[in-house]
Amino acid sequence: MSQMKMTTSANGGDIAMSDFGTYWTNVAKRRLTRRRVLSAGAGLAASGLTLSLVACGGEDNAAFKFDDAASARKPGTVWNAANNWRLADETKAATRGGIFRGVMDRDQSGNYDTLSQAPSVMPFSAHVYEYLMAKKRGPGIDPGSLQAGDPVPVLAQAFEFSPDGLTATFTLRQGVKWHPIPPVNGRVMDMEDWKTSQEKFLKVGNQRVALASTVDKFEYPDATHMV
Repeated sequence: MSQMKMTTSANGGDIAMSDFGTYWTNVAKRRLTRRRVLSAGAGLAASGLTLSLVACGGEDNAAFKFDDAASARKPGTVWNAANNWRLADETKAATRGGIFRGVMDRDQSGNYDTLSQAPSVMPFSAHVYEYLMAKKRGPGIDPGSLQAGDPVPVLAQAFEFSPDGLTATFTLRQGVKWHPIPPVNGRVMDMEDWKTSQEKFLKVGNQRVALASTVDKFEYPDATHMV
């Protein structure tokens, strides 16, 4: 690690710094006086501006790029995850049935019965559960836009509302499989699963009161639709 040497002259408070990296070496060469810095700061304050010194110069930092979608995957790029929607669509490169290598450093404080618990005790729910519908997300969609609030099908393959807006019909997505452990053993999800889940949710779900006061009834006219 470099060391910093500071000397103060007797005539005007000149401060020289050296051996502390490129930035401080450049500062030393300019030999800013304390009076000049305070004078400049007072002038900016009087004009309503704020003085800030940012140590970001130097050839060593020339490789760093901030929020540059074109080079987001390259070493030396600083990327804000909130801007992931700006990245190119990489879903075509994903392999169905592949292995996701990741880790979460939080304990599961509750059980995995998402029907009866609040989200605060299900930290893994977004990673292990899917719902009938979801908010629209993806490349090119700003999470803060109105478009990001549009509902899109997930476990439901499609949905539609009646002309009077009082009835919603959801179509079951085909070929969705459960996890490969008992009691479901990787079998395909069916309409009976939807019905069982909905009946339980109305009994013990944490939003059962709001749902019961909004929905008059659920109907299952065939093996692929819930109304």
